[in-house]
Amino acid sequence: MRYLKIISAIILIIPTLLLTSGASAQSLFTVHASICEAINPAQSQQMEWRETGLVNRDPSRSLWVMCPIPLENLSGEFEDSSISMSVGNSNSSPIEIRCILRAGSMASGRLETFSKTVAVGSRDTASFVWEIFDNSLVAPSIACNLPPNGHVVGTITLVLP
Repeated sequence: MRYLKIISAIILIIPTLLLTSGASAQSLFTVHASICEAINPAQSQQMEWRETGLVNRDPSRSLWVMCPIPLENLSGEFEDSSISMSVGNSNSSPIEIRCILRAGSMASGRLETFSKTVAVGSRDTASFVWEIFDNSLVAPSIACNLPPNGHVVGTITLVLP
């Protein structure tokens, strides 16, 4: 049942991104959380990769995970992007998950960070969305602090021409 909720949430996000884009040609990337990793090897022993994503199985502490974000820039022009991260909660009580989008900026020449926190209900999923305009981001990634039984489902990136 949880897996169906997660798939439903992802399916609902894609049309929203497409309808709000107003573009005729765009790139859409969907990535499962299997590309995500714990911040360090000791923490990876407490992580579990499942069909529903990467789950924190440590019973008492929050763990950080890092997910690379694929982007395409074939034209040499900087496009607008919408990056979405889906997260979930296997607990019987609500949790908060904090995620940070990090990337190098070609415009400023420094590391840019964009932090968001979302409340996730009991046995539910939620999503973060970052709108990036005049996309000059290089090698973006998202780090999430997962409470016990919190999980990362995956990412969706929409790049507009």
